[in-house]
Formats: sequence, structure tokens, C-alpha cells
Amino acid sequence: MKTTKTILKINSNGELVQWNEKLRRFELTSRSWSWSDIAPEFLEESKSNFENKKV
Repeated sequence: MKTTKTILKINSNGELVQWNEKLRRFELTSRSWSWSDIAPEFLEESKSNFENKKV
């Protein structure tokens, strides 16, 4: 059985999204998270998106 790593990022709307391997796209997710959960390759983009959408 293949286990896949969860890929999370903050999208341009400031929402937490998770990569859906079957559909090959990011989808909204509701879960608790921390910055260490964000995929390293999306960390800079996610921080920028988060700051831009902060109320």
C-alpha cells in the first residue's frame, strides 16, 4: 500500500488547500495546521497569500 504525504498550502484567497492526487488539483480543506505543515515548496507563497488576506 502506497502512503502519500499530505501537501498543504495557503491559496491566493487565503484559504488552506490540500493536494488531491486523484484529481491532480488543490482542494479546500478544514483542519488544524501550523506553518510546519505547509509543504516547503509552497511556504513562501503561502506566507505571502496569508499576509495579503489577513483581516
